[in-house]
Amino acid sequence: MLMKMVVVMMMMMMMMMMMMMMMMMMMMMMMMMMMRMMMMMMMMMMMMMMMMVMMMMTMMMLMMTMMMMTTTTTTTIKCAFLPHDNGLAFARKNYAAKCISGVTIN
Repeated sequence: MLMKMVVVMMMMMMMMMMMMMMMMMMMMMMMMMMMRMMMMMMMMMMMMMMMMVMMMMTMMMLMMTMMMMTTTTTTTIKCAFLPHDNGLAFARKNYAAKCISGVTIN
């Protein structure tokens, strides 16, 4: 159970890293293409986007952890992780399951 939690966290972290890399690449491309003024503006925008993404990711992670804390039995936690539904518990953690399934598939 704990291992699963750790794995999910690692996955989230990896996703964050990937996003950051992508953003960096995009910024580089923009630098290549745009003139100086435009570049500056684009950089600012990209930074903002990165910040937003990071905040969103952190929030999601926090939500996940909170869900883990709230759940008492292992079955509910499993429901949170597994993509196929297990009744009410799954309904409650539908969002989390979706997130994780998305991560695992992609």
